[in-house]
Amino acid sequence: MRYALMRLVRGKARGLRLLEAAERGDAAEALDAIRRGADPDFAGPGGKTALRIAAERGDGHLAWTLVTAGANPSPDPPGGGSALIEAAKRGGRGAAEVARVLLEAGAGRSDRGEGGQTALIAAAESGSEEVLEALLRAGADPNLRDDRGRSALHAAAERGFERGVLALLEAGADPQSAWPGLASPLALAAKAGSARALERLLARGANPNARDEEGRTALHAAAEGGKSEAARALLEWGADPNARDREGRTALLRALGSPHALECCRALLEGGARARGEEGAAERPVHAAARSAPECLALLEEHGASLEERDGRGRTPMEVARESGNQAAALELEKAMRRRALERVGREKALERERIELFKQRVEMEMEAARRSMQAEVEIERLKREYAEEAKRKGERAAERIRPSRVGKR
Repeated sequence: MRYALMRLVRGKARGLRLLEAAERGDAAEALDAIRRGADPDFAGPGGKTALRIAAERGDGHLAWTLVTAGANPSPDPPGGGSALIEAAKRGGRGAAEVARVLLEAGAGRSDRGEGGQTALIAAAESGSEEVLEALLRAGADPNLRDDRGRSALHAAAERGFERGVLALLEAGADPQSAWPGLASPLALAAKAGSARALERLLARGANPNARDEEGRTALHAAAEGGKSEAARALLEWGADPNARDREGRTALLRALGSPHALECCRALLEGGARARGEEGAAERPVHAAARSAPECLALLEEHGASLEERDGRGRTPMEVARESGNQAAALELEKAMRRRALERVGREKALERERIELFKQRVEMEMEAARRSMQAEVEIERLKREYAEEAKRKGERAAERIRPSRVGKR
């Protein structure tokens, strides 16, 4: 009994020495500890092994030393998360080297950690292109899901990891991947604001108008985050700018409550969103803007919205702004109303000036016509006189020719 206890104590001491050497990145010291009897898979507090420490450090040389000395590349650690998953979480070139060492040594490509996470999902979450590509080359399944139903494509899309999205799609990941209660990869990429990742997914067949359980599309997701470039990309690929979710809210209404509301609303309006909203809707865009995005009021008005529209409760935007205590919106609406009043006065003055100008032109035309009429009468009188004079002269010439002949007859 005493001998067994002593062996246990010595084994633990050797194991701790191995872990300390791994923490320092001292491959030679770690190898010496194993040669002196340390278990290469000795797990310290939290189930951490020397190989997991090497993975966390991104130390490929240490990982190779431990594997060649007998460390199990694919254990089932009590703390959850194999060395391969730890390398995927860390990311970077060093982690990619660790992953290659582990995969060549037989690490399970589908090993799972806490929450059912695979190494491929971990690499997608960390944005590690090198580790992700190493796993895919080794044959990792891109469509495996964790306990929440997330695949590596979900993780890459949520991060806006464009290269990861492309690599996973080329490896056979499903762009239409759906799971109850889980957003689609397209919606996650839209929320992240990654237009390039969206384009990759859409080019591989993702439906721009697919809806989740709440009736929201990817465009709703982009609008909620105020992601204008993502919204433009979706609209270019045929997303419906006026689709309504189960609450009856369009992407434009969602955008009005988001950061960067102005640019996102501009993208939606230019893409065909109706500034006036829907007839009979409980809330219209101008009312949403009066509540939370006064900077968008002028833009909405430019695209045809009326600042005097009434919502489902019969309130004007000014009433909504005052009720919500949005002084900035109330001030913006007052300015807009004054501007419109001035514009109306200006239009009335312009119309009056136009009427006066038309009257002047009509008077001038009538005067010109009168002058021409008078000139015509004068010309007619002149012609009459000339005609009378010419007739008189002809008569006199005729009389002169007749007079001599009469004298000869006598």
